[in-house]
Amino acid sequence: YMNEYKGEIFATVPNREGAGVQLKMDIYRPLNSDAKTPVVVYIPGKNWNPDKNDLENNPIFKKTRELNEKGITVAVPEYRDALQAPFPAQIHDIKGAVRYLKGNSEKYGLLKDSFVAAGEGSGGALALLLGSTENRKEFDGETGDYKDENTGVKATVTFGAVTDLMNLSSDMSSKTLPREEAIKRFDSNESVEAVLIDFGSSPDQGMKLIRKLRKERNIKSPHWEKVILTEMASPMYYINEQTAPALVVHGVKNTEVPLRQSLKLVENLMKNGVENIYLSNSQGGAGYQGDEIGNFTNEWLIKKLNF
Repeated sequence: YMNEYKGEIFATVPNREGAGVQLKMDIYRPLNSDAKTPVVVYIPGKNWNPDKNDLENNPIFKKTRELNEKGITVAVPEYRDALQAPFPAQIHDIKGAVRYLKGNSEKYGLLKDSFVAAGEGSGGALALLLGSTENRKEFDGETGDYKDENTGVKATVTFGAVTDLMNLSSDMSSKTLPREEAIKRFDSNESVEAVLIDFGSSPDQGMKLIRKLRKERNIKSPHWEKVILTEMASPMYYINEQTAPALVVHGVKNTEVPLRQSLKLVENLMKNGVENIYLSNSQGGAGYQGDEIGNFTNEWLIKKLNF
């Protein structure tokens, strides 16, 4: 096996205009390993934008790459961002990437049944959906081939994950981000959340209206499908007894994603009897939470892979 496979094309998918977009994946195998290896699928992306160019400087990704030294492969798939295609394209692409890896396990030297997922922010949301929706058809999508492969993972790690798309503004502590700023960022029709579900064409649209419709259970509204879509993009609503064990990390001073998003997640994991660990750095902002937590995260993933 080679050590690195850069830019492997795993699917061609349409963007909003119907043009074909090639999705690529970088696969980093351990050095000098002739054996088949477990896999960490690292899902990049903040604000539903998988900017892989930024990865080299991302300390969470750097830490994840250290798993190579422990004999574990790290795979980084691309997916359509919010501007290229509305949800659920993003999770469809991630699942397509997992099926591709499993379908090519001989080529890349991978252990099919030893996959875990990790991600930050919206990448964390996609990791959690991967860990909760293995048997939900509507999350499978048509990205790529290898439709017979399963998309199951043994565990997930999230850093400051988005877990409840419609409640980002109300979940944000005013100590962390002033109320008006939170409303402007998350609730306006120009927010990335509104773009993600294609619900931003007029000023009254966006998450505020989604919350209202959901609260009223207004299923007759022409916009009700957007409520469903918002829930689909929110792992909170899909946690179940089969959900993969989760390690949930969140900095208290994260101004990108409210701490409460992870607290609600953990409560829901407990309610469903799902194994979980919750770690919070009281001084931490968004992103990496220091080597102590980083090392713990890697050790935990190794355990979950029985490696």
